[in-house]
Amino acid sequence: MKTSVGDTVKRIRFVVTGDLERKAIAASISALFPQTASDGKPVEWLRAQKVPAATTHRLTTSGPPSGTMKALARRVIAEAAEGEDGSPADLVICSGIV
Repeated sequence: MKTSVGDTVKRIRFVVTGDLERKAIAASISALFPQTASDGKPVEWLRAQKVPAATTHRLTTSGPPSGTMKALARRVIAEAAEGEDGSPADLVICSGIV
């Protein structure tokens, strides 16, 4: 297993469904939290990733998830497993699902 940036820094990534969220959520939320984790490592707030149109699809228990919901799940898993730049996020937050 390769060494991640998370060994020296804590990385947080949002996966969002809207353009405004993509532009502002990391800066807005990061202003409310310390920039150092409890273990002393600095926190890096990564640029949000957008999965289009996920808010228009309802989750149901009566059938398989839609292609859009599968795309959202794949994006979240990819960020946690490998990250956009080859280094996974320590925390991935999915925003905008109702």
